[in-house]
Amino acid sequence: MINFKIIVCLSTILFLTACDPLGFLDDDTKSVSNDKSYDDQNRWECVDVLSAKSFLCVLGNQSVTVELENVIIPGCLSEKEKEFFDKQVSLPQSNFKKFTDSAFDFSSNLLFGMDVSLSPSPKKNMAFSKTRVTVIPGGDVEARLLSEGLAILKDNLNPQVEDRYIAYQQKALEYGDGFWAQSIANTNDFEIDVTVSLVPANLNVIVRQKVKNLPEFHSVDLYNGPKFTEIGSKSIEDISNTEMKLIAEASIRIKNTKTMYELTLRVKPHVIEKEFSGPLNTFKKAELDWEENIVSARGGEKVSLNTECQLIELSRVIKGANVSVFTGAIVESCDVEILSNGKIIYKTGKQFPKEITLKTLNETADSSF
Repeated sequence: MINFKIIVCLSTILFLTACDPLGFLDDDTKSVSNDKSYDDQNRWECVDVLSAKSFLCVLGNQSVTVELENVIIPGCLSEKEKEFFDKQVSLPQSNFKKFTDSAFDFSSNLLFGMDVSLSPSPKKNMAFSKTRVTVIPGGDVEARLLSEGLAILKDNLNPQVEDRYIAYQQKALEYGDGFWAQSIANTNDFEIDVTVSLVPANLNVIVRQKVKNLPEFHSVDLYNGPKFTEIGSKSIEDISNTEMKLIAEASIRIKNTKTMYELTLRVKPHVIEKEFSGPLNTFKKAELDWEENIVSARGGEKVSLNTECQLIELSRVIKGANVSVFTGAIVESCDVEILSNGKIIYKTGKQFPKEITLKTLNETADSSF
């Protein structure tokens, strides 16, 4: 026998669920399914970036300061958050401001002047709201900061929220992105601070005075590797040469006083290079060999390590109507690693603009020519 009361009740529940008047669907699902709701009711404009995690947003006549609710970021830490952050990330104080600025710059570039969706959307007359912010387009701001290694998840989050974001933080940790590159040794017994520099090796240089109004570096290839004497001395306007030094320096304090360590600092340059002469735009990418330095140290000591790569040379001939032809290599970036007893405990990298080497080349002439 058919129970019509049960059928009527089930039909009513299904109807209410389909209409979702009580909010059974989350905000994101409704936004996707209803473009008008997404555009008109929850499309805010970010008009100011107050910090790396707080933003001023406007919708019509309403303005609200919104703050990311699930992450903590250097430079935006309460005393309790700072204590939690320091336990997770061993960030030297000298680098703290660097990552504070990096997080602010990233948020500014991502958000300023952009349309955003807020979840939950602030109610009328609210002046402040902790919420999830999604850039249209651009994605979830907290996920982006976590994946760049510029934020970490708060402690004691709702498991559902943590599951949503943990993969982004884990990926940044595994790849050593952002401040995680400075803190891979956090789970070990070391405090590490590293600096990397690219500097001229020429100590006694001649300031080049012969050629003014230097040509563009991307020029027609006049020749392919002849000796300088074959060019014709009268057509040579300038021959210049520079040697660059790539130096990595590390300061390492060992916390564990009971163990002896063999510590290795090593650096690998990434360059563009050409064996024979040609314009700069014909240079090819390459990696040079690791250069390393090893020291043994007992726990409780503070040691300094210095690794210097072999000199990296670049030469240029300006010939004829001010055409530049180059030979050698230019350092574009490098990898730096520190190993303890053969195991990597720290890694980072650094980029170098070509102008560092080219500026040095412009200012020097090698007297050996």
